[in-house]
Amino acid sequence: MKTKWVYCLGALIFLFVTGCRYNCCNPPLPPIGVFALKNNVQWKATPAGTFGADDTMKITGVGINTDSNLHDTIGFKFKYTGGGSYQIAQIDPFYHTKTGNSLPLVYNKIDTAFDNYFRISEYDPYTRQVTCYFQVKFKSPVDTTTVTFLNGNLKSPLN
Repeated sequence: MKTKWVYCLGALIFLFVTGCRYNCCNPPLPPIGVFALKNNVQWKATPAGTFGADDTMKITGVGINTDSNLHDTIGFKFKYTGGGSYQIAQIDPFYHTKTGNSLPLVYNKIDTAFDNYFRISEYDPYTRQVTCYFQVKFKSPVDTTTVTFLNGNLKSPLN
């Protein structure tokens, strides 16, 4: 009788340990939004995206500074060829700022000397959502200022 209890307890512990396994290898997917360290300060933006008939994806994130009417936009435009890493030369990253509904103040250029990357980790054609990770640095064409986005991740629905 005691042996049956030991076997039952052992089987229960085995099922509990193997059934509640934590997946340590895959990072959790980000919520819908764009998140990054912008010049080492937490930054978030509202995402938007399109997926054209010619397999061109355009994904943007618009952040709003609550202290002013300044909007900053980061975006990536590229020909979708599947999940994985894309060379910065394959995509067209852009960043600009504007006040209210005005035209952009400055269109920043990508800093090609920086270790930029862009990786699509998931695209679901049924929900039309894309999940990406990125790190990019932009420089102003009019002065020496730069804007760096580190540890960037985004999850966006595509229209």
